[in-house]
Amino acid sequence: MFSGRTRDRGSQPYLHLLAIGVVNDYLKSLLELNLSKPSKGSSIVLAVSDPILASSIKAELNIQCDASRSALDILRGIRQHAPKLLKGMQADDLIKAQLGLGHSYSRAKLKFNVNRVDNMIIQAIALLDQLDKDVNLFSMRIREWYGYHFPELAKIVPDNYLYAKTVQFIGPKESLNEEKIPDLATLLEDDTTKAQNVLDAARGSMGASLSELDMLNISLFATRVVSLADYRKSLSSYLAEKMNLVAPSLTALLGERIGARLISHAGSLTNLSKYPASTVQILGAEKALFRALKTKGNTPKVRVFCHRRFLYSDGHLTNSMVCCTIRPSSEELARNTRAASRASWLTSAHWPLVSIASQVCSRARPTLV
Repeated sequence: MFSGRTRDRGSQPYLHLLAIGVVNDYLKSLLELNLSKPSKGSSIVLAVSDPILASSIKAELNIQCDASRSALDILRGIRQHAPKLLKGMQADDLIKAQLGLGHSYSRAKLKFNVNRVDNMIIQAIALLDQLDKDVNLFSMRIREWYGYHFPELAKIVPDNYLYAKTVQFIGPKESLNEEKIPDLATLLEDDTTKAQNVLDAARGSMGASLSELDMLNISLFATRVVSLADYRKSLSSYLAEKMNLVAPSLTALLGERIGARLISHAGSLTNLSKYPASTVQILGAEKALFRALKTKGNTPKVRVFCHRRFLYSDGHLTNSMVCCTIRPSSEELARNTRAASRASWLTSAHWPLVSIASQVCSRARPTLV
């Protein structure tokens, strides 16, 4: 145990095998060297702290093992009085060995964490949802704040992102003139008519005048809203790239936002691939499920899937506005999601999307919309 193997880098594979309850070659040779060969009348019992490792030792070496509470108490006593029981051992040797062993094992677990890519997706979708709320809240604040000065602009520019950029460009409404029309039209997606309407509304606006200090703070706030919106777009692109790399089949079936949200609720892609279709179907509705079980009401059917509509439209459309649309049920979509997540977990190759669409559409009911 204290031969130095537990402190060097070569001990990491042995630690991983011990953590999952597998008997490695070093442990096997150590037990064979210090314990006599088991026989029918042998009374040797090995105290092991891990029940899984105890069963592995018994199956591999045919040594009787004990992982009960009394065995744990014996092991605890040995660790506590190890300097007195082991000759040539100092009082702090065991502490140093445990500290080095713990650091080495923790570093290895973090380095070889299979969910490290999933963690990036989970953090990205959580930040993206938070940014959506923040951008919407800040856009409402900038509309209300700048509305005291130029209330007519809110109806002309309904988009929140374009509204913040317009406020940043205009500043005081008195400074808007004919010379700024081309730049304002470029800002409003090359809409000259809308830019002219903004100028006409600014000239006849009923808003109050603001001081330079007030306008400076409004401009700074508009700049912050625009920067947050731009960062949200870049984060969305990053999430789409990560999802196409980690879970291409799940992304193709549900989209990157819904797929990432499912991975976030499950904890990892590995957990999502192991869930049955019934669990996948109600991910995100745990509170509603337990509330329904407590009150004996109707259980929820879907939660995350309510944001996604898997539509298959006929390409041969006539002049009429009637379109044949096939919609799978939530159970079918949950089954396909489970299969797609398992395919993404087992391999990085794309799942045959044609077979997915054919399976969904063959069992779905056609409806007229």
